[in-house]
Parts: sequence; structure tokens; C-alpha cells
Amino acid sequence: MSRPMKRRAFNRSLRQKLGRRISRRRKELGLTQRGLAELAEVSSQRQTWGIEHGLTGMTVESARRIAEALGWSLSQLFKGL
Repeated sequence: MSRPMKRRAFNRSLRQKLGRRISRRRKELGLTQRGLAELAEVSSQRQTWGIEHGLTGMTVESARRIAEALGWSLSQLFKGL
């Protein structure tokens, strides 16, 4: 496997783990994807769905806003990944 392919596979795996973490926390808080999108001021529920399923990346600023909406710091969002 070429280096770019390995990197993409790693990034996809990391996005999926992060997405599952976000989804679990959102559900613990009783939030819908739309509710999280509104609290975090991300563009739409569709973007939230993509992030939770590891299909969509996010900027550091979006990650910070999502973490804040979930009651976490940015470091807590990424802890253990």
C-alpha cells in the first residue's frame, strides 16, 4: 500500500473513532444531531451526521465548538484517540 493510501486509511479510522465518541456523548446529553449542529454552530445536521460517521473532516474551530457544545474541552474531545 502506498504512503498516501496508508495515511488516508489512518485518517478515516481516526475520524470514525472520533465520530463514534461524539455520537455517544451527544446521545448521553439527549441531543439530536440537529440540536448539536445548532449548539456548535456547524452548518447543518447533515454535516453533524457526516462527522459522526467518519465521512466528513472538520476544522479545529469546528472541533472546538463541537467539544464545547458537548461540555468538553478540545483535549477531552480527542482524549484516548
